[in-house]
Amino acid sequence: MIKKAILYAVSFFLALSFVQWIMSKEIQWGFNLGSSFMAFLFMLLFNWANVPYQWKKGDKGN
Repeated sequence: MIKKAILYAVSFFLALSFVQWIMSKEIQWGFNLGSSFMAFLFMLLFNWANVPYQWKKGDKGN
């Protein structure tokens, strides 16, 4: 789960840097790092939310 979020954040960082380098020849490192960190958190929470919860973990005869 964490590996997938890190991979997504790194690819997002590289894509943003490449687009800024092509378009304006000036890369805004702070914006790219902040956006990549937010993408990392989003993917981490998104993957965490997709894990189903087992409602009857310890069925004790209720």
